[in-house]
Amino acid sequence: MNKYCLTQILVLLFSLPVEGRLFLRGSLILPLPEDCPDTPSDIVYDGTGGHRDLYILNEFERKVEVFDLGDKSRRTLNLNPKPNYSILGLGVQDERVFMYNYRKGTVYSYKNGNYENSYEVKSDTEVVNGRRMIPLPYVQTLSPIKVYGETLIMTGFRPGESQRSPDTPDMVLCLLDLKSGRVVNVVEMPEIYGKYNWGGGFGYRMPYFDLNDEGEVICCFAASEMMTVYSLKTGRQRQVNAPSKYFGQIEPYSRTNKKAPANDIQWYRNNPSYDGILYDPWRGVYYRLALLPERPDRRGTEDFLRKPVSIIVLDKDLRPIEETLLDESVWFRPYCSFVSQEGLFIQVRTGDEDNMTFYQYQYEKEG
Repeated sequence: MNKYCLTQILVLLFSLPVEGRLFLRGSLILPLPEDCPDTPSDIVYDGTGGHRDLYILNEFERKVEVFDLGDKSRRTLNLNPKPNYSILGLGVQDERVFMYNYRKGTVYSYKNGNYENSYEVKSDTEVVNGRRMIPLPYVQTLSPIKVYGETLIMTGFRPGESQRSPDTPDMVLCLLDLKSGRVVNVVEMPEIYGKYNWGGGFGYRMPYFDLNDEGEVICCFAASEMMTVYSLKTGRQRQVNAPSKYFGQIEPYSRTNKKAPANDIQWYRNNPSYDGILYDPWRGVYYRLALLPERPDRRGTEDFLRKPVSIIVLDKDLRPIEETLLDESVWFRPYCSFVSQEGLFIQVRTGDEDNMTFYQYQYEKEG
């Protein structure tokens, strides 16, 4: 065998994903104060600078509960002055906390609990033929507020179906310059969202994202196995394919783009979908959440949106390594998940409103 062929083989071998497995390692139980709901809309983990803090948004009381997962203590972050607006989203950077008011389209920043600044999320993106739609940011755990340098990142979408041209797709990513206050919108919804009807509502139209250490934003979509990677450093985009092995291409609600008469949540429950993506900087992998159709014996029950959960593990280059279907007898709440030094944590519903319970998973490479 000549040296050229041997080099090609070695490069191929070293470029293959390193296989491993996802293991259930235990659980995390957090006692909640009386006024804190056990199903928050937004949680944020801060593992930077020696921190091991889990921030839980109490949107009703407009404050934040902070759990130190290192020493197991809890403190309440009271904002000064207390917000007189509804809070939808939460972001954390060092000692700064960002709150998002969906109704006003405004981001508020606090430092050490004290009000610092506010930013109106008004886009400068050019409207093409008067029809390109900018995203209305909607923040939750898997569609978070992230900060990279002086750029604040959110995603947005339109929950309804409409008659529009696939040539002018909706934008997804909202980038706010914290110095100038300027907002630009980048990354288009996949073509399938302009061509077909996806039932309206939040089921298939909600975009998700996470941010890696290289300043890349990984955007994923409920109806597509394809993901878009956007570089904050260069402005370049690329597509990656990260399908589930448990289902193939997802069929739309209708193969027309005509406006749906109503949101068909039952159709969403009966079909597979993709959920969020979480970056694990401690292990150099990503976790993409996939949801299978609800079991027939649970359809129409009070267990709202109890779809079986599968975890697709991706390597640092976003190539699928392995996929694990979680225990279907457990009621997971996958849209309340986070990654820490100890692994991947996914909330489970236990019926105990005084505590939040998470299952802890760890990915380990073979060999």
